Amino acid sequence: MRYSTLSHYPNTRHLAALLLLMTCLVTYAYADAYADEDAKYKQSVAEFAADKSADAELLRAIHRDDLDAVIRELGKGGNPNKIYGQREYMWSMCLATDSDREQILELLLAHGGDPNLVNPNKKSLFSSPITCAVGFGNALATKTLLSSGANPARNTCANCPYHESPLAVAVSSMSLGSAILILQATQPVESDISVIKRLVEKQTQNFDADHKVAILIAEFAKFLDEAGIEYEIEYRWNTQ
Repeated sequence: MRYSTLSHYPNTRHLAALLLLMTCLVTYAYADAYADEDAKYKQSVAEFAADKSADAELLRAIHRDDLDAVIRELGKGGNPNKIYGQREYMWSMCLATDSDREQILELLLAHGGDPNLVNPNKKSLFSSPITCAVGFGNALATKTLLSSGANPARNTCANCPYHESPLAVAVSSMSLGSAILILQATQPVESDISVIKRLVEKQTQNFDADHKVAILIAEFAKFLDEAGIEYEIEYRWNTQ
């Protein structure tokens, strides 16, 4: 017997029903996880709002870019390593890596701020000070953290099913100024090299040769060349 359409095959309807059930279960699981994360976020915000300690006032001072208040709260014993929640603006060592806050970051580091602090509530980007700097696109903060002992090879994404090193995060998010600094400070592993190859192979045709992004990507191409790593692109820039 021949079947003229897919619907005539035995058990096809059962399979379709099973797939529909699985889709529903995944959707419900995602909705439950989102609701749980939302509840945790609202709770952390409420706890922070009620907290009048020097720790909380220090974070508020960073939000306001109030350097004098930052100095005052640090003098009162404000803890730069206090984490109120998973969002980047809920912990001082992350918020201080945003653009134009380099002086605040230096103060936090001078008062015990941990350049290798990890936010246990965060699953990917903004999980450590250096990936926060990467996420904010702040190469100056990245440089400050590296010079203060930040581990450029540490995987800070404990819950990720794949390698999420600061270098991989920087390259993937096109924070290339930070990526170059991290590359100079560490020995890339295989997964990092795969991300770099993908950047060089896929992005080079999107910019003119004298574009700042093109010049940075050319630095990664130079790294691959010097390491003897093969890659394929349609053409290479001449940025000399």
